[in-house]
Amino acid sequence: MKCKAEEEDEHVKRAGHWTGYRNAMIADETGLPDSMPFVIGAADGQLSNLGIGAILPGEVAVSVGTSGAIRQFTRHIKASENEETFCYSFTEDTAIIGGPTNNGGIVDLLGDDGDFGEFLSAADRVEPGAEGLLFLPYVNGERAPLWNPRARGNFFGISITHTKAHFIRAVLEGITFNLYQIGKALEAIAGEPKKIYVNGGLSRSTCWLQMMADVFGAEVCVSENHHSAAWGAAWTALVATGKAASFEDIKQNIPWGDTIVPNPENRKRYQEIYSKYEGVAKTIAGLF
Repeated sequence: MKCKAEEEDEHVKRAGHWTGYRNAMIADETGLPDSMPFVIGAADGQLSNLGIGAILPGEVAVSVGTSGAIRQFTRHIKASENEETFCYSFTEDTAIIGGPTNNGGIVDLLGDDGDFGEFLSAADRVEPGAEGLLFLPYVNGERAPLWNPRARGNFFGISITHTKAHFIRAVLEGITFNLYQIGKALEAIAGEPKKIYVNGGLSRSTCWLQMMADVFGAEVCVSENHHSAAWGAAWTALVATGKAASFEDIKQNIPWGDTIVPNPENRKRYQEIYSKYEGVAKTIAGLF
């Protein structure tokens, strides 16, 4: 890292590039002091990975708010031959790969005006697999893995015995299976995930976190900091200005919650259910 501003050129700057201090004219117009250092940041997805600590090989970040994404840092630019994933640069020697979904918390088909936590807890009263009820969560079209704006959501296997709790569980499982399907494309490029780092609204649900661990077959780590992208941006500035030694050191500065361990029996069951889900998803994809 250089201790003074690097000379300007026509190239795109990396994350953490220090452009130097603001000049007097800009300082006057913005109200910021001209001694304020200016550091290039990055996209929210990259910064979210950094802010949640998912920066080493085998560490995968899953963000689920209104929409969702699954991402992983890599030491090299790696593109998917089938164009299933994205890849873009972060620093000179790191990049991030992953896939986005349109359908996260927006898939609130059965929501009401009650408490969100109580609403999600209904899913915990139902066994994994929702007694054969599957949900394909393409209610807002879909990016990865379909890349089809005409895609639409579907319930499959509805029976007269299914209650609202079954539908809630199926919705959560459908979102998770969709992320897992994107993750399989990511795994083909970057290897099997060892840990899943989760942030976003759905991380408030203990039922969904356990579901995530069981479907992916990996430990799920949750930060108590709900603003991981902002924390990643701040840490980028700390590294650029010499206040922090490295990006990796952020791991010692994140308030961690509990780690969720996969249930082996549920993992085995979900592998069977996912196989059925994948088959239904592939069959129905050609009908949109």
